[in-house]
Amino acid sequence: MKRLKKLLILFLCITCLGCAKESDNMKFKKEYESLNNTTREKDNKIIRSISIDENNPFVYSTCEEISNKINDKETFIVYFGFADCPWCRSVLEPFIQCSNDNKIATVYYVDIKDVRDEKEEQDGNVIITKEGDQNYMKLIEQLSSILPDYVDEKRIMAPSFISIVNGTPTLLVDGISEDQTDGYQDLTDDMISYSYSQFQLLFDSISGGCSAIEKQC
Repeated sequence: MKRLKKLLILFLCITCLGCAKESDNMKFKKEYESLNNTTREKDNKIIRSISIDENNPFVYSTCEEISNKINDKETFIVYFGFADCPWCRSVLEPFIQCSNDNKIATVYYVDIKDVRDEKEEQDGNVIITKEGDQNYMKLIEQLSSILPDYVDEKRIMAPSFISIVNGTPTLLVDGISEDQTDGYQDLTDDMISYSYSQFQLLFDSISGGCSAIEKQC
């Protein structure tokens, strides 16, 4: 009887772990698809309709958790973006397709919409209009070698897909074709192919240091 109880507890634990992973997959799908064809308040434009595969690899994370993973010398891929970002929505479908083709099991997702600092140039001076979250600012330092410049600082733009190999920032891509000049424009086959090729480079960059959690090697 005791053995049966132990087996039942083990089964429930495994089931719960599986549900937690599935929950992140579905949470991401629902979060992004819920905005399909709605109006974006910031610019009063219609948000692109996208279809998120239920088998997407996204696991919700935070700036603090990503910072800790870097300190622990882990190898992984992280996506920085947010649900109503028109540029993010332009490249997510080819990203998920490429991740599935490469059997990438986990990509960490950090919503950066409300954690970044904001600055503006006014009369030749840079004015801070919003302070950034302290963990975001710490992450900026850790990723500074591959981050683009913004006003007078480094910044994590959306979207940013970054590979970390043994704690070292290795490659950053946004997957956006030079032919795409507007986050809302219709995507051509060439644009989609370009996005896919950039994500393939991203996944190739972790091939030498991947683990069973990040990639099914």
